[in-house]
Amino acid sequence: LHTVLPLIDAVLEIDNKSLTHRPDLWGHVGMAREVSGLLKRPLNLPATDIELGTGAPLEIDVQDAERCPRYCALRMRGIEVKPAPLWMQSLLHRCDVRAINNVVDVTNFVMFELGNPMHAFDMRQISGGKIEVALATEGEEVVTLDDQERVLSATDLVIRDGTRPVAIAGVMGLANSEVQSDTTELLLEAANFRADGVRRSAVRLGLRTDSSARFEKALDPALAPTTALRFATLMNEILPSAKVTSDLGDACFSEGQTPTIETSVSYINRRLGTSLSVKEVHGYLTSVEFEIDDLDGDKMAVKVPSFRATKDISIPEDLVEEVGRLHGFDNITPIQPSVEIPKPYRHPDRTLHRRIRTIMSLGLGRHEVRSYSFDFEPFLERIGRGPYDRIGVKNPISVDQTHLRPRLLPSLLHALERSMSYSRSLNLYDIGRIFRTGEAGDELPPQPYHLASLVWKHPSDAEGDEREQAVQAYADMKGTLESLFDALGISLRFKRADKELSPWLHPVRSASICTEAGAVIGYVGTLHPDVTDALDCGAFIAAAELDVDALNALGFDDTLYETVAKYPAVPYDLSIIVPESVSHSDLHERILSAHEGWVKSADCTAVYRGDPIPEGEKSMTYRIVFQSDEATLEMDAVNEVVNGLVDRLGSELGGWLRT
Repeated sequence: LHTVLPLIDAVLEIDNKSLTHRPDLWGHVGMAREVSGLLKRPLNLPATDIELGTGAPLEIDVQDAERCPRYCALRMRGIEVKPAPLWMQSLLHRCDVRAINNVVDVTNFVMFELGNPMHAFDMRQISGGKIEVALATEGEEVVTLDDQERVLSATDLVIRDGTRPVAIAGVMGLANSEVQSDTTELLLEAANFRADGVRRSAVRLGLRTDSSARFEKALDPALAPTTALRFATLMNEILPSAKVTSDLGDACFSEGQTPTIETSVSYINRRLGTSLSVKEVHGYLTSVEFEIDDLDGDKMAVKVPSFRATKDISIPEDLVEEVGRLHGFDNITPIQPSVEIPKPYRHPDRTLHRRIRTIMSLGLGRHEVRSYSFDFEPFLERIGRGPYDRIGVKNPISVDQTHLRPRLLPSLLHALERSMSYSRSLNLYDIGRIFRTGEAGDELPPQPYHLASLVWKHPSDAEGDEREQAVQAYADMKGTLESLFDALGISLRFKRADKELSPWLHPVRSASICTEAGAVIGYVGTLHPDVTDALDCGAFIAAAELDVDALNALGFDDTLYETVAKYPAVPYDLSIIVPESVSHSDLHERILSAHEGWVKSADCTAVYRGDPIPEGEKSMTYRIVFQSDEATLEMDAVNEVVNGLVDRLGSELGGWLRT
């Protein structure tokens, strides 16, 4: 940096993380320009005041101007190939580059200094007195400077001397025009090549060089003639006999873009959260060579320099970042956002599914399985539940999965069959789509989400006879569903089925799941004896399946948390004797409605039949929890509510208090 900046009396630590989108920082001059802007020091550009020759410039024929927007060339005589000065060798060594000779070392030195690669040819090897920039011939074989044979493609851009290739554009020169120890006349190339073309050639050939790495970043076309003149100036400085014998040949199709962006100081301050003055903003931008046309004291038109316009600065937000980094992001006081952040959208289906999974897995300790959307045909045949009305698949994933499933329970039972040998008990559930045959003309068949669940215990671990095991399994499954419905805040009923609910369930030990309006949305029960025999799973197994989309339509409580109660709860055990025809849901519904706001829960803890309970009746015991959100409940108030509840149960259900 000392070569392009006046002496710096401060210690700087430069962390350059912008190499991908800042091609100007691939040269020391670009880094020096940044430091000059930060320190408000003048920038001294390298000397390019070489006297050009009087000879005609070399003829340059660019046949693909899109991939080569600019090509500069000049000739030099009086070249004596020998080692470069020690100071240059030392600087190149610090850049991890091996010194070769003065010609090659100067090309590398200028490349590191300005960022634009160049190449020197032995003029004796350039026949025809012209340079052509054109696409290679498909399958053309060449030898590069690293003595490797390479096969070119018709997509590779090459430099020709009129008869043969002498360089792969932007990548590497060829051995047929290499500078030799007895070279006395040079042809210098300083060009600009399109980034994507250079990268494709370098990757395809497996030839990544310092030159290709720089061209891949989209260099500024305006840099090419400056690079050529800098080489000639520096070469003449270290070798006075070296003279330029021609004018600068410049085939220019693009001098570089200099777009103008309109923005305002107030906009920049608003985006940065600063209160910079117009003078400060203008000063930051002009310090790194942006040109500013002040429109009205706030608005301004900023002309972007060509070396920042290739891949970097194009929109007003880029100028905001430019001012921010020059001002120093550490100098901006962080504050909390002053805007209201809107609540993110929560998809109702996904919210319910996530809530069910949380309750089933974390709350109830059930294990989720994920199954394919197809029936497994061998399993259905083995269980004796063969083909029925289903939707076939035109391109099935296997010969065993040819139809979409109309029920979720078979997939869960198949998972149970594969898992029984690894466990003594299983509590599984699955949430997924089922597929029903729709009406003629439907674009898509109905495909609602269903929830299936089952409970199973190994026969050797189950207690009681088969009937008792089945009753226990049914009670376990029904209790799981009740806990799920309570957690969701949904009121559902279990009704004894008057017809077969599912070919997979026991025709008697099953019940339908209904809404308050009486709509059936699912079923629960023990498995059909044919299924348990085919699975060889024992009698302690029960299953349920219900329509999740129907649950969503009922509305559910998606509260993520509840505040801790301020006042203590009052537990109360109530035993009621009722006729056998009275169900749990009849009692449960009336207990919960005994006092709106006080009755928090009511769990059936025992059912007793026998002496001294009269024949045809039963005793049902409930643990009722009373709690107020407003005050501590007095026992007299609780007893008053219970007495009213007992009177209601007696008048509506024929129940009476067990003493």
